[in-house]
Amino acid sequence: MVAVGAVGERRARLWLRADKPGPFVVQLRPRGGAPVRAEVPDRRSPGDDGTMAFTVPDDVGLAPLSPATQYSFRIAVAGTGELVGEGGFETAPPDGASAPYAFAFMSCHQPFGPDGSVRAESASMLAALEPALEARGVKYALLVGDQMYADAPAGRGLLRPARERPLVTLSPEEIRARYQSRYRRFWAPPEMRRLQSRRPTWCIWDDHEIVDDWGARRAHTRPEWRRVFGGARRAFVDYQASRAASFGPSLPGSFHQSFVWGQAATFVMDLISQRVFVGREARVYGDDQLEALKAFLREQRARPVLFVVLTVPPVYLPDWVVAAGERVPVMGSAFAARWNAARNRHALDRLFDALREHLRQAPGQKLALLSGDVHQGAALALHFPSGGRFYQFVSSPFTHVDGNWKAAVARRLAFTMRAVRHGAGRLKVERLACEGHARQNPFNGLNVGVVHVADGAVRFELLTSDGEAPGVARTAYDSGWL
Repeated sequence: MVAVGAVGERRARLWLRADKPGPFVVQLRPRGGAPVRAEVPDRRSPGDDGTMAFTVPDDVGLAPLSPATQYSFRIAVAGTGELVGEGGFETAPPDGASAPYAFAFMSCHQPFGPDGSVRAESASMLAALEPALEARGVKYALLVGDQMYADAPAGRGLLRPARERPLVTLSPEEIRARYQSRYRRFWAPPEMRRLQSRRPTWCIWDDHEIVDDWGARRAHTRPEWRRVFGGARRAFVDYQASRAASFGPSLPGSFHQSFVWGQAATFVMDLISQRVFVGREARVYGDDQLEALKAFLREQRARPVLFVVLTVPPVYLPDWVVAAGERVPVMGSAFAARWNAARNRHALDRLFDALREHLRQAPGQKLALLSGDVHQGAALALHFPSGGRFYQFVSSPFTHVDGNWKAAVARRLAFTMRAVRHGAGRLKVERLACEGHARQNPFNGLNVGVVHVADGAVRFELLTSDGEAPGVARTAYDSGWL
């Protein structure tokens, strides 16, 4: 398998997984131009599961790439010429370029039924994805959590192996290998490989890349669970985080990242790496990550459009629902991961404080939060009492057909609030109207979000598979231009 990671104006990060030893040969061809070739040394260690990432041109001795240019690439084993994979990408346009564009974001990829086969609904969604993205000229994709499930489908997860040693008894490297095997399984569908090889991808993880409701239980502070976290984190670096940067033996405390594409800039928060109980509160993110977000907002104040990726949406279930759910022992951990849970209130207030201050300084800027996790798609506008408005777009699930009790509760109560607490005050919550016939907000089916950017305005679509024509996408929701 090959994939495209972070891309800039003059460089691109490419990722591969291969069982054969290298070195490798990468061939790069700009549209309408002649191909260039370079040899890539094999820098993999035995624990990497055959994965490796490198940056063109920096790591291969080629000339810098050209901005806003379509490239195709091919990676092969140097000694035998055996193909590892091929794909393509477009480099970022010059900073500040005003050309309109679109990108996709999605979360919650779990297409398997109890017997381990791909569900029909999920297969239809997978088949519909690439033609729909091509038709909309999507430049890149944000994979915003739960790109694989360590704990699903039921009876087939890592935590309940039928004939294997329990996960919590293994060494970090054995745990890492178990999680690596999950990535191979979940990314086996050819549509998932095409999604990641035909356009740049920026990835961040969520709870299911470790275990459901990671960090929302005190048990996760125990040594055996911290060991599970360590193995899962290494596998996440192997398969996802290495697409954005190189890492050595010592990993960072957080995998937050940012990038610029023309008239818009994006900051991706990491809500998993630093999540832990601290006394009676939960730390959702570290001080360092919040300061990085504030610095990003200051630096990008003059840009027309900003996006902030939060794998879990800040506005989802009403306060009273979460407060009641936290008190029920068998349900408490499911609600403890919500931003408006009592233990997370401080983190939510600090986040909203940063956004409010930014909007005071940049009143004309479009700011949108992009989230997944909750197995519904939705579009909201949030209004601070003192002035300032921002949007929350949610896309989830991509392939996970969910029929449990949490989904049933969510479909009745999610996104029904008219206000959300912020400190001693409240933000007004507005469910956005719909354009044309696409009037499903929130939307309960499988979906992928597409965001269009043009002239400082944004438009949000939710795409789903057409039940009457499997493999064909239709628009379930369209916000129109905002």
